[in-house]
Order: sequence, then C-alpha cells, then structure tokens
Amino acid sequence: MKALLTTRILNITPYLLIFVVILSNIFLYFTNQLSMDQFFNADALYLPSLYKDLMVNSGSYENWHLTPAPYFFPDMILYFLANFLTSHYYYAIPMFFTFQAIVLVVAIYHLYTLFMEKSIALNTAAITFSLIYILSTPVSEYQLVSAFHFGEFLIIIMSLYFGIKIIFFCENFVSKDSFYLLLLTILIIVSDRLFILHFILPFFFSVFILWTKILVNTRKTFMLAILFALEIFISSILEKIFIINKTSYSIKLDISKLTENANAIKSIFYDAYQNDFASFVIIVTVLIISIIIIIFNNRFEDSNIKISPSNKIILISLFLIFVWLGSLLVLLLFNLTVTSRYMIPVFLLPIIFLPIYFSYIKFIERNFIIKYVLTIFVSTLILITTISLIDKFFKNDLKTNYYPRFNSCIDEFIKSTNSTTGISQYWQAKPTYLLSDNNITIAQVFDNLNYMNWISSKSWHNEYYDFALIDHKAPKPYKLNKERIILINGAPSDTVFCEDTEILFYKNKFTLMPMQKKDSYLEWEASSLPSKIGKKINNHVTIEQENIVGHITFGPYVTLPKGKYQFHITYASKELDTIKVGKWDVVIALPNEAKLIDEGAIFGSNGIDNNIIKKFIVEKEFSNQKVEIRNFYNGIGGLTIKKLSITRID
Repeated sequence: MKALLTTRILNITPYLLIFVVILSNIFLYFTNQLSMDQFFNADALYLPSLYKDLMVNSGSYENWHLTPAPYFFPDMILYFLANFLTSHYYYAIPMFFTFQAIVLVVAIYHLYTLFMEKSIALNTAAITFSLIYILSTPVSEYQLVSAFHFGEFLIIIMSLYFGIKIIFFCENFVSKDSFYLLLLTILIIVSDRLFILHFILPFFFSVFILWTKILVNTRKTFMLAILFALEIFISSILEKIFIINKTSYSIKLDISKLTENANAIKSIFYDAYQNDFASFVIIVTVLIISIIIIIFNNRFEDSNIKISPSNKIILISLFLIFVWLGSLLVLLLFNLTVTSRYMIPVFLLPIIFLPIYFSYIKFIERNFIIKYVLTIFVSTLILITTISLIDKFFKNDLKTNYYPRFNSCIDEFIKSTNSTTGISQYWQAKPTYLLSDNNITIAQVFDNLNYMNWISSKSWHNEYYDFALIDHKAPKPYKLNKERIILINGAPSDTVFCEDTEILFYKNKFTLMPMQKKDSYLEWEASSLPSKIGKKINNHVTIEQENIVGHITFGPYVTLPKGKYQFHITYASKELDTIKVGKWDVVIALPNEAKLIDEGAIFGSNGIDNNIIKKFIVEKEFSNQKVEIRNFYNGIGGLTIKKLSITRID
C-alpha cells in the first residue's frame, strides 16, 4: 500500500508543477502584474486584430497584408481556437499561452524520452518547463505572446525529436516519423522562414558531420538532404498560394553595420548576465559542455555504426553550436534589426539540453534514487510557486478587462462625435481598433499620410475619415503630419487631447488624397524638400559651390489621383538666361523605379527670381502613386530653389 502511494505521488508531482506554473502565469495576467504592453502593442495584436476582422466583422483575407512571418502554424491555429472558445481577445490571450505552454512541455517530454526513462523524462520535463518560465531570460516576454517566433521554437523541439528518431531509431528512413517531420517543417517554413536558419541548416550540418565520422549511414544522410530540399520547395509553392499581399524585410549582407550589430548583441547578453545570472550560467555551462563533447568525444569504430547515447549527445551538441553560430552570424553581418526575438533558440535550447547532458551519466538511468531526488525537487518548486501564488492572490484584484485610460478617453470622443473611421500611426492603430468599445476602423499611415500596408487590412482604407490621431511623442516616420492634413482639408471642426495624442475631428470628414477638385493647390518651401547636394538656408535650398552635380531638390512624394496638373518652381541662378544650369523632371516614384512623365531644362536667370510653369498628366494606371518633381544641377552657374507648388487644372 505504501509503495503504491509512493508511486502515485511520484507520478502526480510533475503534473502538479506544470499546472501550478501555468496557473501562476494566468493569475499574473488577470491581475495585470505582467507587463501588459507586451500583450497589447501593435505587433502583439496581429492575430487578435486578424481574428476580429475576419471572424467578427466578416472582413476579407485577401485584403490583408500579413507580417513577413505570417505565423499560420502553430500561432494562428492556437490563437483562433482560443478566441473562438472565449469569444473575447482579453480571455483568448491567456488561453493561447496556456495552449502554447502545454505544447512546449509535451514536446520537451518526448525529446527527453530519447535520452532517459519515461518516468525520469516526465519529472525532468516538468522541471525544465518551470525553469523556462521562472528564469528571466532575454526572451521571457515572448513565451506568453503570439507572433514573436516562439511558435517556431515549439516546432524546433518537435522536429528535433522526430529528426533524432529518424537518424538513430528508425531502421528505414521512410517511416511515419519522416512523414511527421515533413508535415511539421512544411507548415512552419510557410509560417516562419527563421526555421530554416534555426533547424533545417543546423540539423543537416550536424548529421553531415556525424556522417563524416561514420556515425550515420550514407543513405540516411542523403535522404535527409532530399527531405529538407523537398520541404523548402513545397513551402515556397504554398507561400505563393496562401500569401496574397506579400510583405517582407529587405534582408541583405551589410558589413558596415558589423560594429553596431555586435554592440547590440553584446547588450542583449549583458542584460542576461545582469537580470538573471542563473540562466546565464546555464547557457555558458551548456555551451562549454557542447564544445568539449564535440572536440574530445571520439567514441566510434572505424567502419561500424555505433548507435549509442553518446552519438545522440554529439548530435545535439553540434546542433546547438550551429544554431548559435548561424543566429549570431546572421545578426552580425546582415541588416536585420538586432532583437532578442530572433534569438529564442539561442537562450532556451541550453536550458532544455542541460538535463540531457546529465542523462549521459550512466548511473542516472539505472538508479531509482534519482526518481525520488527529482520528486523532491519538483515538490519544492510546487511549494515555492504555490506560496508565491497565494501571496499574490490576496494582495491583488482580478481584472476582467484591459482598458487603459487613453482608450477610455478616445472612446468618449468617439461616442460624442459618432465617429466611425480614423487614421493613426502604426503603434496606435491596432490597439485603438481592438480595445475600443465602439465599432470603428483605424487606417495606419506614415507621417506623409501614405498608407502603411504592414500587418493590416486594405478594407480599413477609406476615401474620407472622421478623425486623425496625432501622437506628439511618436518619432519619424510615425508622427502624422498635422500641418499637411490641415493643408489638404482646412482647419478641423474640433481638437481634443487624450494624454499626448491630439485628436483632429472633421464634422464633414477629411481625406488623405489631395487634389480631388479643380484648382486644388499644394505648396512647399524648398527647405521642406529632400536634397542631395544643396544646403538649406532660410526657406531655400542653394548650391554653395560649383562643380558638384546632383539633385538639388526632389520629392515631395505627394499622392495624386488621375488628372491634369500644373507645377510651379520658383528659382534663381546667377548664370545668363541662355546657359543651361540643370534640368527638371516629373516622375512617378514606383517601388523599384522612377517612371518619367516629363522633363525640361533649367536656364540661368541673370541673378533674379524666375519661374518654371509646366503642365503634366497623371494617367489612371499611376493614380494615387507617389509623384515627385526633381531639380538636377549640372555644376555650372549656381542654383537656388525657392518654392514648389502643384495645382489641379482639370
């Protein structure tokens, strides 16, 4: 009887620990003790906004510009299920990270079963799982939110399990495990191409090195290469089918950012050292162990394949090193913004691999005492976590919703004005849209009022709007150009402030598209225009020295509807009016080229002001594209640009 009771305690403790850790995170969320900004910023609200638009407001998927990593799997599936079950984003978020936590611990457990007994694996997985959530690593904030590459990390653990099984446990490469790996990897590559860097390449190179040491047979190595190539090929086809409005980062090799990127990476690791020394020690320890195993473990015979725990240990050691090298080299040498969300495997794999290295000690697998030791450790963690949970329970109130004062202020304005459509910068658009108690749409735009088609729906774009949110704390290119809105539409009917955000309200609505009517007029001082070679003096742009060549002004990148227009350039040049000092042109600034509409010469003006007045047409195919009027200086006679204006004449 006593033995039976002991066995039951041994069996139940890991589940209790997992339950308590998950419950603790849920409680911290509902008492707002977590940083709520991590759940309700514009990036984190990608999936909640997508769900609301598609499932609640009957929006169209075809209108969406998804993130470059669309997170179809597993993030989107898990979040959509959570929101369907709860019917509210506030409750969907904790259900989502609960689903995510369960998947994580299940994946870790299955990986551990390849290295230790199942009973030990379960207890160890529970401990590792709790440490991932308890330790304050630089990637801790991504463990609870969707669409920040943590879903990719879950699939890395699953794929590692199937990959090791295929290499060391399956007699034939063609098996159900190969099928599962194929399916998983195709889904995740379509969802998040970081997986190629974090799993495909590291795992293949690891197997390849084992093959060179005669630890993996040739057929399996060859078949693995074919499998990975097939996965990438199929996923590229699916990507073209399912991603309609593609967005992407311009990723390229950029050695000039080497020092900047190195300092950013150093800062991330220094923060890890400062914030949680325990996790930092684990990471360093596992790295050192991995390197030692790779260098000094030569347990293989000349021609006989020896399937042993040591071979698996060598594989994961190589895998970890390749993940580290690949991740850090890409962040160092390419123009990606260095952020810890691209380094989730870098910080969490060592925590997961540490117990695997302990399993390499033979007595652990056979000594029953270890089960009791693990149980005591698990029970201690349960006790500590439970006490902390109870303490926080009595000191904090549960919150049934997340509704900041800023959103309450905006809602009061919306109700008082019966507004339905507005514009804002990126970081305010989705939080305002999702957290509002009113049925509104918010189009996200740049400071120049061009639409920002980034993780948003084109259905939120309208010809006319009720209000504009001017966030005075927002940096360029996010802070909306208040002056330009007024220039196009006149003074607003009313202005209201909600904290640092000024709300412009137009009773008769306003537009982002200038020049909708005949005689519509826009004017720019030359100093407000971009310049390559000119110097801005007062409101003018001038050439201080001759013999330099280039664009003295260009822009203003104004979006013009189809129609007939007239531009007016005011300039001055000391050269005679018979001497050509430059040229002007009108172009459509397309993403990959400048489409020329018209061009002409700029002559000297005998040192006095002169004007260039020309007509041009914007054809239907270029309607609402960016238009610029460029002034090119040829290095002779000096040139000063003073003003530019555009008038609609049809």
